[in-house]
Amino acid sequence: MKCIKVLLIIIFALSITACDKSRKPVDKMFFEMGTVVHISIEEKDADKTPQIVAFMKELTNTIKKNQADISESDAFEKIEVSKDFINIYKRTAIYNKMSSGAYDPTTITVASLYGFPDKMFHMPSDKEIETAKKSAGLDKIVFKDGAFSKLFDDTLIDVSANSKGYIVDETVKFMKKAGFENFIVNAGGDVYVSGLKYGETPYKIYIEEPEKENGIANIIKLTNKAVATSGNYERFFINDEGKRITHIFDGRTFTSSNNYKSVSVIADTTEMADGLATMYFLSSIEEIKNHCQSLNTPVFLITLDNRKIRLCGWEQYEE
Repeated sequence: MKCIKVLLIIIFALSITACDKSRKPVDKMFFEMGTVVHISIEEKDADKTPQIVAFMKELTNTIKKNQADISESDAFEKIEVSKDFINIYKRTAIYNKMSSGAYDPTTITVASLYGFPDKMFHMPSDKEIETAKKSAGLDKIVFKDGAFSKLFDDTLIDVSANSKGYIVDETVKFMKKAGFENFIVNAGGDVYVSGLKYGETPYKIYIEEPEKENGIANIIKLTNKAVATSGNYERFFINDEGKRITHIFDGRTFTSSNNYKSVSVIADTTEMADGLATMYFLSSIEEIKNHCQSLNTPVFLITLDNRKIRLCGWEQYEE
């Protein structure tokens, strides 16, 4: 449903003679969840990196398998899934209700006709779209007694709009149990910041300026918080009529949405920041204001005409 990118830049001090060298940040990068995962940890914890990679890979594979099992199942076939997938689905259902159906993991039933998430882009026929719409909608998925089933064979499900954030959060829990204190986990822009850099100052997170190479739209300082961004500038194509077709589809109309260039959200958990970034992308500014006030989730919007709008206390996190 979405793809995001946050530029994460950690500025190292020229000299660390006054600091505990064991706290010097060390960067580790690997590929998982279809994106580059960047972990910044203290040097004393560097030897534990393989454990983090293994944990994240196992959890990712489990969720990916559960999702595929449901999508590939026949109508009314019962599919048993993991507790983690159930947790993600329950959160997805909350966003679906809050957005009056705009946030919907079954929009992939229609979006896949356009080539999303990872096939060659093209415009499907009107007949193909109308046929797929009949099988789409969260009401076509049944969750009962711990198992999933579908009303139609062709219904697909894609929980990636909040599953990546969930995986980051579970990885953070794993790391904290293993003794990590000050670190950053950045999974393709879903970022969680734990503790302080050198144990002293908040980490700086740089929000990307869409369509500008290495451009920086905003700088924030975080500790024990998450931030995620949903945008129209990573996975999209321009059709023959010059319209931008993004990977974010609205569950009310099952059409591609292009409301903003980017929407960034700060929250207590990465899953919440991740899910709300997509939900807010599908919402009007007035709707975003109402939700972010009640949920206490600061928002940074870049509109299609390049206006930068700060909502619900975003300014207090700015450098």
